[in-house]
Amino acid sequence: MQFGAGMEIFGKASTGASIPWGTIPARPFIGQSDEAQDNIVAELVDWLEEAATRRN
Repeated sequence: MQFGAGMEIFGKASTGASIPWGTIPARPFIGQSDEAQDNIVAELVDWLEEAATRRN
């Protein structure tokens, strides 16, 4: 739903019908502000740095 899908992007059904049968337009419902995106990236970077330095 977020990004939509083109006709036949998922192949064909056993009956030969396209999956999906037509183009599905994008219907973005998950939005975020620039500030929220910056915070998400910062948290991810912190997590990756910690994971890279952690020894098992």
